[in-house]
Amino acid sequence: SGSVRLYLRAAGGSVANARIVDVAGREVRAWKLDVPASGSLEWSWDGTPARGGSRGGGVYFLYVEAGGVRQSLRLVLFR
Repeated sequence: SGSVRLYLRAAGGSVANARIVDVAGREVRAWKLDVPASGSLEWSWDGTPARGGSRGGGVYFLYVEAGGVRQSLRLVLFR
């Protein structure tokens, strides 16, 4: 019911693009992330979509691309 913490390790000084989509492939939230020199970054998502409001519980997918490498993660949101 709270926020989920997301962690990323990538080349320091790079830019990462992250997005969360629902099971229908609709984008719910997106971020452009500047990776600090340490190469480690943390951010959170509280379940709200970019346009505001609230989303119901369900399965979502996080896609992150940094330095030409793409990773994905399945998230389950309980409401």
